[in-house]
Amino acid sequence: MNGVLPTARALALAALLGALCVAGLSPGAAANFERRAQDAVDAGSLAGMQAVVRDAGNAIRDDAAPAAPLLADIVAALDRLEAGVGTLRERREAAVETDEAALEALYESEDWLRLEHLEGELQYWRGWARFRSGSRKTAAGLDPAEDYRAARRDFARAMRNIRDPAVARETLLATAIAERGAGAPERSAETLERVERLFADAPAEFQQRLRLERARSAAALGNSRRVLSLTGDPDLGTRAGRDLADLRLQTLLSRSGESPARIRETARPMLAAGGDTAARAVVALGGAELTSVEIAR
Repeated sequence: MNGVLPTARALALAALLGALCVAGLSPGAAANFERRAQDAVDAGSLAGMQAVVRDAGNAIRDDAAPAAPLLADIVAALDRLEAGVGTLRERREAAVETDEAALEALYESEDWLRLEHLEGELQYWRGWARFRSGSRKTAAGLDPAEDYRAARRDFARAMRNIRDPAVARETLLATAIAERGAGAPERSAETLERVERLFADAPAEFQQRLRLERARSAAALGNSRRVLSLTGDPDLGTRAGRDLADLRLQTLLSRSGESPARIRETARPMLAAGGDTAARAVVALGGAELTSVEIAR
């Protein structure tokens, strides 16, 4: 396709991409995504390709901790589908390439729009599959850089056609996390500043997650003063708030000559919260050779 999509078609494509997160899993969908993708490509079935992308997206969205083999299967399937979409486009162009009017009509057709939508959708979900793979590797202490770099590329390509603000802000936030995970904390910090500007009216829950990622990028850059400015007064009733408190305590304990009173101010609410929040505080204090009893004084 040449040039920029006309406004009406861009809006139509955006509307289709805006439905990414609400599509339902088709009944009896099989989990062998790569095989299904190859079957659809071999048959030249656009409907079959669309079904694979839809089901892969739902598998990523609905599983809180997708297994590494599932993520690898999804990425391989979406790679095959991307090649298949390219082949379908080439065939359609070859059929009318000597007729300028027919070629222009092809680029404006519903069939071409479906191919564009499918490409944008598979890039979006492949980005999330790679992002989730990077997250798994980070948690396991493995190097996630390759997955995160690939996720960032897919997110950047998909973002061109996303118009739903909720989808856009989550994708940009994930992009920033991927940038940091790929070893580019400066770029991550810049992306997070962009997110803050663009989505200043986002819900409080998102704002707190954004603040956490900004603090994490500041920590990756070694800017402890910035970390402390971003982690004050966290909401311990939320996951992001607890992570903010944990990062603040870790940062305070890492600073030479930090005021015990300031450490107490952060640790006491964490200890009082009980459960995992208190356990994190005890671990952090233990690493600093301080006890919860000492902090409580």
